[in-house]
Amino acid sequence: MSSLSDEDWRGCMQQAGQQSVLGLCLDALDKLKSNGAMPPRNVLIKWIGSVVTLEKEYERQKVFIKELASFFSKHGLKMVVMKGYGLSKLYHIPKHRGNCDLDVYFCGKGQYADELIKGEGH
Repeated sequence: MSSLSDEDWRGCMQQAGQQSVLGLCLDALDKLKSNGAMPPRNVLIKWIGSVVTLEKEYERQKVFIKELASFFSKHGLKMVVMKGYGLSKLYHIPKHRGNCDLDVYFCGKGQYADELIKGEGH
């Protein structure tokens, strides 16, 4: 049985969400099953629901990145995805890495990329 209270588990889940490791922490909970140190059912269900939402957002972002890369490629730009989404590929379950924004590097051609987005590019 877990020595943490319901409130402690909710706080843990909230902190994991704020640090963008909600999915990663949920994955780690499997290791706690053997000694019974799992969160209460109501917290676990909410946690799983939050991670499912995270997974759906990841899939939407993946589609957006492909569309964006295709757009820039048509204009001769190489797009390098940095930080959040890029780092997610190093995770055991990539879609469990929370991503809020998209950081992109255009190999020294950021101003041209900005102009294309604004509709000013030729």
